[in-house]
Amino acid sequence: EKRDVVKVRGPKEDVDKCHKYLTKLVKELNESSYMLEVPIYKQFHKFIIGKAGANIRKIRDETQTKIDLPAEGEKSDVIAITGKKENVEEAKDRILKIQNELANIVTEEITIPPKFYNSLIGAGGKLIHSIMEECGGVAIKFPSADSNSDKVTVRGPKDDVMKARQQLMELTSERQLTSFTAKVRANPQHHKFLIGKSGANIKKIRDLTGARIVFPTDKDEDKETITIYRKAGVCGDGQGRAGGHHQGDCEYSRRISMFNWSHLVPALAFWYLELDNIVESEMVVEPKHHRHFVARRGEVLHRISDECGGVMISFPRPGVVSDRVVLKGAKDCIDLAKLRIQEIVEDLESMVTIECIIPQRHHRTVMGVKGFKVQGVTQEFDVHIKFPDRDAQEEYYNHQSTDGEIETQVNGDVEQEVAEPVRVCDVIRITGKKEKCEAAKQALLDLVPITI
Repeated sequence: EKRDVVKVRGPKEDVDKCHKYLTKLVKELNESSYMLEVPIYKQFHKFIIGKAGANIRKIRDETQTKIDLPAEGEKSDVIAITGKKENVEEAKDRILKIQNELANIVTEEITIPPKFYNSLIGAGGKLIHSIMEECGGVAIKFPSADSNSDKVTVRGPKDDVMKARQQLMELTSERQLTSFTAKVRANPQHHKFLIGKSGANIKKIRDLTGARIVFPTDKDEDKETITIYRKAGVCGDGQGRAGGHHQGDCEYSRRISMFNWSHLVPALAFWYLELDNIVESEMVVEPKHHRHFVARRGEVLHRISDECGGVMISFPRPGVVSDRVVLKGAKDCIDLAKLRIQEIVEDLESMVTIECIIPQRHHRTVMGVKGFKVQGVTQEFDVHIKFPDRDAQEEYYNHQSTDGEIETQVNGDVEQEVAEPVRVCDVIRITGKKEKCEAAKQALLDLVPITI
């Protein structure tokens, strides 16, 4: 059974001191654990981070908060802020101020008859969510069913709001709402191939047929079903053609004959034509580098996949001794992904590990509450920082200065000191590019409290 009671046993004086210290620590932790999620339009995240992380670092330092942004490739636009409540509120206000200054956020009401709401929202809200995503993540709010209001609210950056307004008004017309809807099931692993790099394939299908294709999101229970909305009267020949002929016409017609939809098959046929270009390839990556690509739930792999047209990348499973990496996708996307992986491997080969000597008694201060200070250093300089085991009290003999004397660090200054040798628990290791490791080392030393 889990309990929140800690028992301390020992001499009364020591127990009282320990109790007082733990009570103070728990109070500090509780006060610093207030968390707030702030939705910020994705296109403004880079401005909030700033050049080399300057903006986000300044906000973190001045508000003493921990600020987490979604990783590249994630669809979430939520920034999480943790710390003392008043500090969190201040950090939130500063982040929102950056967005508002850049975005020219506006709210506009659009008059739409309630009878069209269901058609605009679509089954399970898929259609309206696809419009919001396509228009920069604007918020579209329909009035409640019992309000009898015909005012739909759109909020977001001005240009995105105008784009969403135009799409809603077009879809409101009778001609647009007299439409065909179809659902297609496809393996979720193939969705990225169907979408194409930056949505290129979907855009081609939409230009060709006027169809809107909505893929399932992470929130949908059904991950396979793709919904297609297509307005009536787009294609002139009744067979879904945009007019004219093109190469591969016979193959195109053969594929169309596989389906019974007269207006939606062009989109489906186009997908199958695109899938013909999917190939499988391999490349060699030394096993010592595998962890970098698959760590943090494959964050690096997801980023490469998004940058390279949704190519699937499979590293050997844990425990399997192999240097073979399998890539599947469009040939040009695979070539691009291989190049990107090779660039990352070359960066990893250039990595070094250096030592930073800080007396173990200062480590808690250097790390900060819940490690937010050291996290800021790792993010700013793109390095990995490993603190030693605090119980490793044995003397450390390997770290020596040029004249053979042991180096110790006091508030960022190197002192030649023989009386107080370095212990293993004083040695912090920093891994990354050499110049960034040196900069991160200095940043850690600057966090050591001044001793007078």
